Amino acid sequence: MRNDQLLAIHELAGKTAGAPRGLLLAVLLDEAEVQPTEPVGRTHARLLRLHGQLASGPLTATAVCTDCEAVVEFAVDIADLCMLEAGIVDHPAPLQHDGELIRWRPASLSDLGAIDIESSHAASDLVARCLAEEHRPLAGELRAQVAQAMTEADPLAEIIVTVACPECGSGIDTLLDPVDFVWSHVDARARELLSQVDLLARGYGWSERDILDLPAARRNHYVDLLIGDDL
Repeated sequence: MRNDQLLAIHELAGKTAGAPRGLLLAVLLDEAEVQPTEPVGRTHARLLRLHGQLASGPLTATAVCTDCEAVVEFAVDIADLCMLEAGIVDHPAPLQHDGELIRWRPASLSDLGAIDIESSHAASDLVARCLAEEHRPLAGELRAQVAQAMTEADPLAEIIVTVACPECGSGIDTLLDPVDFVWSHVDARARELLSQVDLLARGYGWSERDILDLPAARRNHYVDLLIGDDL
């Protein structure tokens, strides 16, 4: 990816957050066609693979033990997570209830972006979006059945990793959001580029385009020369 493309993606994705940011990153970074209505897990798998390409390594994260408050660092292999994509059901069979077939579909990042994820009724709102119109609204018990079916149909929609605390042995459940991992890398890289552009433009009077077109090794060398002059 060209540096100017990365900065353009950073500018666009920086104007949003959460699920909309994830969908935007997937659309802009993945060369394959991304469907806004594809299951969350499909988009998460795209983002996981993108993170592997951008960062060249596993997902690394930290978790805090709820029992002893120890901070635990851990890594997760991206390939292992992506294997779960094979379990995603894009077109699930309807649920049967009292002789009626309840048609539903897996949730997408577009669905998540359309609801207030922090509200107390977020779960019911999400289920409602994923039901055929003739089934809305559903009674609480049946809605819970659909929600459970949605969870089972998309094992990558919510990625929870359990790690053992090395201090007390307790299990720590940690939610991993691929959107955050990809954005963290894009944001860090974009900020580094912008910092280099600022430094080299002031130091040599070059344009942003000229600086971004430089090979990374040469650009870094010029930065080192300028920093050395300031020391």
